[in-house]
Amino acid sequence: LLGLFWSRLNAQGAMASLLTGLALGLARLTMEASGIEMGWFTGINFLHFAIALFLICSIVLVAVSMVTAPPPAGQIAGLTFATANETAPGAEPLPVAPSPPGARRLDLILSGLLIACVLAVWLVFS
Repeated sequence: LLGLFWSRLNAQGAMASLLTGLALGLARLTMEASGIEMGWFTGINFLHFAIALFLICSIVLVAVSMVTAPPPAGQIAGLTFATANETAPGAEPLPVAPSPPGARRLDLILSGLLIACVLAVWLVFS
């Protein structure tokens, strides 16, 4: 997700972030399943833990990406918002088909419906 917005992030940072999330998530799951209490690590709500895990993994992603080499420009052409209009060397640009009339309106309606469904489920189960 962060790689869409910042082209400096690289595969080494992504892998370190994934492994960090895996290790912390498995540790929490194992401790909860075993009944081991470890303060905030196992005591907080799993959704709050998910927020903390996202922040920790994001920090690891940025830190590891900053201390390793950036990805080559040709490798990320067209993959980030900053490079959306670029094409990789030797590649032909993809043709862009025009959107059918009303497509944007339908997208907005469906997005609103999705948000309403998520809020309804959240309210029912909270």
